[in-house]
Amino acid sequence: MKDDFIEWKVEALYWKKKAKLYIDRLAAILEQESSWISVEDRLPEVGKPVLAITKGGTMDVLCLGYWDDDSQKPDTWYLAFRQQHSNGNVTHWMPLPTLPS
Repeated sequence: MKDDFIEWKVEALYWKKKAKLYIDRLAAILEQESSWISVEDRLPEVGKPVLAITKGGTMDVLCLGYWDDDSQKPDTWYLAFRQQHSNGNVTHWMPLPTLPS
C-alpha cells in the first residue's frame, strides 16, 4: 500500500509539472498576442490589417499606408475594410489574433 502511495505521489508531481509547463506556455502566448505596440517603437507592415487605438480611445481594424505615391515612408492609417483614412492619431497597435481553425 505504501508503494502505491509513493507511485501515486510521483505521478501527481509529474502531472503538476506538466500542467505548469502548459500554463506557462499559454500565458506567454496570451501576453505576446495581447501586447500593444507603440507607434513610436515600431510600425506594422504596410497594408497588413492590425488592431489600432487612437488618442481619443477609438479602436478599429486599420492598415498603415501611404497618403500618396511620392511618400518615402508610410504616413496614413486606413480603415482596413473601407477605402478611406481614419480620423485621429494612432498611438498603439497589435497584430490581429489568429483565426480559429
